[in-house]
Amino acid sequence: YKRCRDGMTVNGYTITGPNYFFLNYFQLDDNRVSKAGAGRDTIFPRFKTYQYEFFHYYELCRIYGYNCSMLKNRGCGFSFIVASILDSTYSCYPNSNSVISAYLQSYVDDTMDKVTSGLDFLNEHTDGGFFKARQVENNTMTKKASYYIMIDGQKVETGFMSKITGKVADNSRKVRGDRTNVLVQEEAGSNPILEESVIKGEELVRPGGNRIGVQIIGGTGGDV
Repeated sequence: YKRCRDGMTVNGYTITGPNYFFLNYFQLDDNRVSKAGAGRDTIFPRFKTYQYEFFHYYELCRIYGYNCSMLKNRGCGFSFIVASILDSTYSCYPNSNSVISAYLQSYVDDTMDKVTSGLDFLNEHTDGGFFKARQVENNTMTKKASYYIMIDGQKVETGFMSKITGKVADNSRKVRGDRTNVLVQEEAGSNPILEESVIKGEELVRPGGNRIGVQIIGGTGGDV
């Protein structure tokens, strides 16, 4: 748990917390198959230098108060990395709030599916270490780590209280809500209102001028 928050250093080389979580507690589809059309297994990620560099870049953005952006080629695993960052934030920081925003519903759904698979893996395979009950809000667009208890006959919500929400932002006014620790602008290269959405997003990660979160802006190149 400590390494997933703070990372670890061995022989002068540091793995950041989100990178450690990605390598050890997140699974993705294996591109290596025995034959075409046979389906793919899920595996733990292999260590890759460009991913190691990206996680350090993300960590520097967190430390120095910048947003994080990335231009990428298709199929490099960026959406899996983003999903793992959201899952690690959800799992390691109580009361955290993370948002996936995209111009199209299909883009939000794709990343939320990866987020959900990651959370289900943690609940099933970490011997309870990262288990988070999702009794109050657990649907295709919202995952919240909380449950109900009874106090003096009243049903009270309690728990880790971290949350991940998906939002379809086909209008920049929809990029709004509570203060946000991680705001993902998914498939940015295909978003015709990206600039407006990023500006609106600053109100979530920097409420009242005080930066509390990071926007991760990434996607394959498009028309913008």
